[in-house]
Amino acid sequence: MAVEILRANIEHLKARLSAETDPAKRGPLERQLAAQENELAALIETRSQRRED
Repeated sequence: MAVEILRANIEHLKARLSAETDPAKRGPLERQLAAQENELAALIETRSQRRED
């Protein structure tokens, strides 16, 4: 479930970024997107490691 939520957040942030033209607003959105992408990658990595054990 967490993976689906993170993926939805990522898609939402990408859509907001594509529509946003104000650099002052794009910066925080880009940081939020990077954080969500990193969290998703970490979660997927953790799950794959658990399966290997």
